[in-house]
Amino acid sequence: MRRRAALAAFLAALLTAEAGQAATYYVDFEAGSDAASGTSTSEPWQHAPGDDNATANARLARLEPGDRVLFKGGVRYRGSIRVNASGTSERPIVFSGGMWGEAPAIIDGTEIENGAWRPCRSTADCKGHPRWAEIVTRDLDADVESMQSVFAGGRMLFLAQHPPLKDRFWHDDLWSFIDLGPAWLGLATRSSIRDERLAGEAADAYDGALVALWVEPNRVVMSPVRAYEPAQGTLHFAEIANPLPEKRGVRYAIMNRVAAIARPLDYAIDPATRRLFAMLPPELRSAQVSISQRRFAFDLTGRSHIVIEGFHVEGFAGRPDSAVEAVVNIGAGAKQIVVRDCSFESNALVRNVEAVIRIDGADGIRVERNRLRNNPKSSGIVAGRSRDIAILGNLVERAGLNGIRLIAVENALVANNRVHELRGVHGNGMSFYLENRNVAVIGNRVSAAHPAMTMHGGRDGKLPRLDLLFYANTFEGPSFSWGTLNGIHILSNVFRNDGQAKAALNLEPSDRAIILSDNVIEGLVMTNPAPPGFRLFSNTYAALSWSRSAKFGWKLEPGSRVLQGPLEVVSRKPRPALDLSLPDLAVFAPLLREPMPPLPRLPVMHVPGPKRVGANQ
Repeated sequence: MRRRAALAAFLAALLTAEAGQAATYYVDFEAGSDAASGTSTSEPWQHAPGDDNATANARLARLEPGDRVLFKGGVRYRGSIRVNASGTSERPIVFSGGMWGEAPAIIDGTEIENGAWRPCRSTADCKGHPRWAEIVTRDLDADVESMQSVFAGGRMLFLAQHPPLKDRFWHDDLWSFIDLGPAWLGLATRSSIRDERLAGEAADAYDGALVALWVEPNRVVMSPVRAYEPAQGTLHFAEIANPLPEKRGVRYAIMNRVAAIARPLDYAIDPATRRLFAMLPPELRSAQVSISQRRFAFDLTGRSHIVIEGFHVEGFAGRPDSAVEAVVNIGAGAKQIVVRDCSFESNALVRNVEAVIRIDGADGIRVERNRLRNNPKSSGIVAGRSRDIAILGNLVERAGLNGIRLIAVENALVANNRVHELRGVHGNGMSFYLENRNVAVIGNRVSAAHPAMTMHGGRDGKLPRLDLLFYANTFEGPSFSWGTLNGIHILSNVFRNDGQAKAALNLEPSDRAIILSDNVIEGLVMTNPAPPGFRLFSNTYAALSWSRSAKFGWKLEPGSRVLQGPLEVVSRKPRPALDLSLPDLAVFAPLLREPMPPLPRLPVMHVPGPKRVGANQ
């Protein structure tokens, strides 16, 4: 009888949708049923439409423009949703995690493991680990790859690595890697490493392990070990496509080896026996264990007029061989998508070309007021080959790779974002590469990233006019052009070198038509005389780079000055207003039609006096 009533309510909702009236559906993963009507808080579904695991009414549902799908707050939804409908400009389809209940709904990429931990019984039971008495192990429910994240009691564990890392969040800390030294040419290829320090172990000592290898272009990739030769200490692994960094030498590390477990929260997986090993504090040995089994939370490829809002999203993980990875994937053909007021934490996507929020081949995308914290092996927000993008008021903190990156994007506003602590390889705070056009970067702050900001112009040495505007940003750490920029406006920013020896702003001889005015710069590197089309004026230099010297033909430009003491007075000055009526800036007016929030206050900087930064001092 109850099932008939649910079916009747569901059919009534379908008729309402066909009549043009928007419907509201409710999802409660813990207490819902896909056989329910889904149209009230007392009859919620377990799964959302678009989840491959949905059945019955939830699977049959056809979302229409104006519909809302509300997830119960505080409940963990374990699933992935490929949105299978589109809204309209007046009536978008909304997926909300903040409109039913007080706490945000949680989209969880993990599955709970059955079974229990048991202590290792001997060295042999613990894959030869000499501290076997400190290690616990358990059988896994299904095949698991080592790069799938493991959680105990809600805490993310760390994949065991040798040499041990100073901070295990940064798996690609090159200063912790093994350096093969200048003679590496006879020791390493894209599929093998010979190192006498690895010799003499048991033949199966590296079964199931991964090699983490530093390759071009400045990234770390993981590859599974295929064979080990104890006599010479040679590891053979699946061939890596990227070339080795011949000029910089070879660095590598070993991951997912039980013998490398050294500290509490370290783990390793033996794929052959489907066993998990870990060193855990006593309070976590009875805690629930879950493992990342999903690669995305929402896939919006090809959809339009969708709003994703109010969720907490965690526990998603990629694989080393993934073609596409993103927690929220806004793929080809997507239009008019909004992702707002969500938090993302403890997602690990492995590949540095993807991100927690990925925009690719899309049009009219707005990403605002999201909080992305503690996502290892992942970039934050990435947009490529897209148009009309707004990335506004987001926090990206402790991302394993890039914070915010645009590649070949046209018409974009990147404003009032906060990016902090990106210390991985390629951990650029913000990057703008390969013919971005008409992009305004305003009021952002980047700190504890290396480098803070990077930019690059056209491909193959071409110099198309880009029209990029950097206004009222603070970049705390060296920033770099990689060349071929053309048509760049750098106005009223603060560039600090964050205590590093490098200059805070580094421009290339191939750059053209850069306007640099009213900035505070802790060291500027560029050629003398300036490249064609450069205009510099009214800048304050908190430090001078080696190239800012009369012996290299440098003269202080009009209205500029070299700071002789503390910068506190300068940094409290109001920023010059952005005059969009000027011919050079008129192109940015369409990007700034909406009201902008107040710009952040300039930071107080304490500088002891004139100093030199950069090489060749």
